[in-house]
Amino acid sequence: MYLHRKVKNRIDGKNYVVATRQNRYGQWETMVFETYLFGMFTAREPLIIVRSKDEKEAEQAHDEMEVKVIMKKRSGW
Repeated sequence: MYLHRKVKNRIDGKNYVVATRQNRYGQWETMVFETYLFGMFTAREPLIIVRSKDEKEAEQAHDEMEVKVIMKKRSGW
């Protein structure tokens, strides 16, 4: 499973990417990246990483992070 969605924060108007994947060690990670020119983002510098124990929890973490990124200030994530 790999989830990837571009979202726009309603407070600062910036675009972010929320991505969830399983890393090479088998851990699930949900990451938020700031987008740059033409919606590109750098995979080296996530703004936040949330780790999950299984795929179901990772899906929930992804959905929750999308809502937070859209609705809250960056400092409230």
